[in-house]
Amino acid sequence: MLTGATSLSPVLASVCGREPPGSVHSTGDSMLIHFSSDSHVSGQGFNASFSKGCGGLLHVDRGVLSSPYYPQNYLPGLNCSWHVMVTAGFRVSVSFQSPFQIQGYGSECSSGDYLE
Repeated sequence: MLTGATSLSPVLASVCGREPPGSVHSTGDSMLIHFSSDSHVSGQGFNASFSKGCGGLLHVDRGVLSSPYYPQNYLPGLNCSWHVMVTAGFRVSVSFQSPFQIQGYGSECSSGDYLE
């Protein structure tokens, strides 16, 4: 997950594994979410909700995104990106639910599949 609208934005987090990570918060009003799977293995993927992160019950600037085919296994070789934008002046907040299964490994999910 990158804090900004382009792939050149600073990386906020790179996550993988079998346990949902904690919430991720942008530093500005947009976040680029990129999912990648290698050509070897697949997993159930992820399901995440996002909001503008100021608390309270929001009916706008809120939604759900998930990996293709979730909760079934995603396909190998995917390269998906979501650009989440909220009202200017707010931050994007992403929370992950179970099941969470992205088949990556290594320090900071440096090998295999990942979500950043």
